[in-house]
Amino acid sequence: DREYKKVSNQYFSSLSKKEVKDPKNMNLAYNFAENVNDKAFEWMVKCRKDFFKELGQEDVSKKISSIATGSIKDAIANRDEKTFNKITDAIGKSGVKDAKKRQFLANMRYYKGTGDWKTFAKKASAYLGAGNGQDPKLLNNVAWDFFLHVDDKAMMQKAEKWAAQAVKAKNTYSMNDTYSAILYKLDKKEAAITALTKTIELAKKEKKNPLAAEIRLEKLQGK
Repeated sequence: DREYKKVSNQYFSSLSKKEVKDPKNMNLAYNFAENVNDKAFEWMVKCRKDFFKELGQEDVSKKISSIATGSIKDAIANRDEKTFNKITDAIGKSGVKDAKKRQFLANMRYYKGTGDWKTFAKKASAYLGAGNGQDPKLLNNVAWDFFLHVDDKAMMQKAEKWAAQAVKAKNTYSMNDTYSAILYKLDKKEAAITALTKTIELAKKEKKNPLAAEIRLEKLQGK
């Protein structure tokens, strides 16, 4: 595996841009590219318009995006921001229709995986604050991560808005649990009591365990 990877990288490193555009080499690059740091992959991104023309834009776009996304795990393990920047750059250039959302999800995964919650919060705020918060599940998941890991009050107030949007779009136990937990963390006592009570009611209807919400409610009512 390492040997063929070494040979592949040596071969593609030796090629000029003109040589890469030879249909035979484009096919080889398409088949040998597996990671964002592979030379074959770098050529695919750099000469993507030629690859689109030769091999079809849909297939090449999906391949670039898939390889980039598949490389996130290694970037996290090595805390390799340089490689991660290659990943988001490749997704952005891939040509897939939802490239911005994929870049955002990559950012969330990387900064969550490396425990960099400050950058996680900044990236989330930038993306969702630009009007991209149409998916209630996404809003809920990001808001929940804020509840668990973000202490900055201004950022938590943003999470409150996202969680409220998620509840409005999908009034389920899971969405209400996040919203009520955020109100609890922000110490908005009356609003939190109302939201926690609703969360517990929905949990019973949906046959979920409301223990965490019950504990938060008891603490507030004891204040």
